[in-house]
Amino acid sequence: MDRKTKAKAIELLVAKKKDPSLTYADIERKTGYSRRQLIRISKRIDERGAAAAGALGNAGRRPATAVFDSFYF
Repeated sequence: MDRKTKAKAIELLVAKKKDPSLTYADIERKTGYSRRQLIRISKRIDERGAAAAGALGNAGRRPATAVFDSFYF
């Protein structure tokens, strides 16, 4: 999914915490995410907050395939 869809899902999951009448099925239909993915995103919102839930987990890390600086001549 793209960033806009993920942002919309996060927005709806935050709204779900305030309004329990909003169901995962409603959010599934609006965003296209599966229920399991929505539960994972919801846990990430609880742990990191809504702003950080949309970020990639690998952000800020050096790539595993990166060449060491000492390798260059």
